[in-house]
Amino acid sequence: MIPVYPNSKKLELSDRADVERITKKFLPYSDFNFTSMWSWNVHNKMSISKLNGNLVVRFTDYQTGKPFYSFLGNNDPSGTARALINLSKKQGLEPRLRLIPKDSIDGIDSSFIVQDDRDNFDYIFDLSKLESYKGNDFETHRRLCNRFMHSHPNVSTKALNLEDSIIQNSILNLMNKWEKNKIDHGKEARLNFELAAIKRLFSVNTKNLVSIGIFINEIMIAFCTNELLYSGWAISHFAKGNLSYKDVYSYLMQQNAKFLLKEQRHLLNYEQDLGVSGLRYSKNSFRPLYLLKKHTIQLASK
Repeated sequence: MIPVYPNSKKLELSDRADVERITKKFLPYSDFNFTSMWSWNVHNKMSISKLNGNLVVRFTDYQTGKPFYSFLGNNDPSGTARALINLSKKQGLEPRLRLIPKDSIDGIDSSFIVQDDRDNFDYIFDLSKLESYKGNDFETHRRLCNRFMHSHPNVSTKALNLEDSIIQNSILNLMNKWEKNKIDHGKEARLNFELAAIKRLFSVNTKNLVSIGIFINEIMIAFCTNELLYSGWAISHFAKGNLSYKDVYSYLMQQNAKFLLKEQRHLLNYEQDLGVSGLRYSKNSFRPLYLLKKHTIQLASK
């Protein structure tokens, strides 16, 4: 059971049902997805509570590890925000709430400054468009995908069992290759937290986790892990490709879309770009249907 504020508890796998009872009332914001929360809780410092019926989460930053507060819910947003900002001050944290979903700011009063948290907007995709790559908007990815298939006629796509230690090692090896390729080309690559996060994902035992791998000569060259959500939604948690194979991401996105459509999912939350310019460019190139907005909240100066 989630304790009522000011009490809180560390996040545990057994909290899934209680957390999802709240989150299922809203659009699937990636940060409040239980599997994402569990996976990225690499420091084991995330805590949860309820305030005014809203879900309160003490996160740690995905890149820096610094703690901050956020909440999901639309019950007395002004009172909830004020209490959490005061708590942040008391704990010596920045007096600013982050990752606040759009659903949580409706009706908030004018004593707060609400700003877009652009680096954390979620990218929402229509899977039928990624499956077909039809139209002018997808001309580039259609061409790249066709070129990839022509260059690799022996390519295959397989469903992955994330509980299989061989599959786990293949994924980790692929992520290390991705990092090395980035570094060799003088590009920024910070995988410490992400490697720890995906190892935690391997410990999540839920039938809703579905993943695919792209193979050439039985060697995995790309993968994508997804979770089947409610109301036709899916969310992609992790995806990587061996950059030695040009155009692999165009092919991976199309194959993942085909896979999820067979699972009766039509919308995909492909999570945020964290302000990484290359990642932002790549995600926008797949023509998102829209961006699921999040915000920061702080008290206005008197």
